[in-house]
Amino acid sequence: MDLSPRIVIPTLLLFVLFIGEGHNGCPELQCGNGPRIRFPFRLKHRQPDQQCGYPGFDLYCSHNNDTVLELASSVKAFVNSIDYESQFINVTVSDNCFPWKIPGLHLSSPPFQFTNDLSNYSLFNCTPDTHTDYLIPCFSSSRHPVYAIRSDKEINDLPILSCTKMYSVSSVPDDIWDSFLELTWSEPAKCGRCERKGKKCRFQNNSTDLKTECFPDKGVVLFLPNFHFDNHISSVS
Repeated sequence: MDLSPRIVIPTLLLFVLFIGEGHNGCPELQCGNGPRIRFPFRLKHRQPDQQCGYPGFDLYCSHNNDTVLELASSVKAFVNSIDYESQFINVTVSDNCFPWKIPGLHLSSPPFQFTNDLSNYSLFNCTPDTHTDYLIPCFSSSRHPVYAIRSDKEINDLPILSCTKMYSVSSVPDDIWDSFLELTWSEPAKCGRCERKGKKCRFQNNSTDLKTECFPDKGVVLFLPNFHFDNHISSVS
């Protein structure tokens, strides 16, 4: 019996695998499915080399494999995304309630700053039919919604008949009342320019004053063939 397998000519499917190498063998890493972590950030428990990240940009993976940034001793934020070109980082907290963290969020020192202008607010406990500035869901109930109202509002614009003032907070950004917060960094400034050129950023060789440089994003390119077989077999007796 003569078996003649009919084989479809294989086509090559290109798989490109970029394994980014930073400085002194600092690979690009991830916590689970989180954002890719590279310079100026580093995963401090997986990249003990201080040259892998800029001072203050340490991240770590939680036991649930979330990417964590410590904004202060009392504020640990989860990293949703990192925009390396524009130098933005989007973070949230476990209870989705940044207003609870306001006392520990005075980011007046490097490396991170709020992206929005800072304002002073007063918090009001209101009746359900009130509609004004920023509703704070994590402070509110169906019977007692809580709103953040800018302190520079005219007295006639305040809902004083349907609300009771709770307390005031100063120098916070508008998006503090959302479930996420966007931060930015100004140093190292060159890294954003490197990313926009399609390059990566690292410390200069033998630099002792935190100077950075751009370098080509060299990766390993693997070409893996993808074979497609037609399992139809014809038999000839």
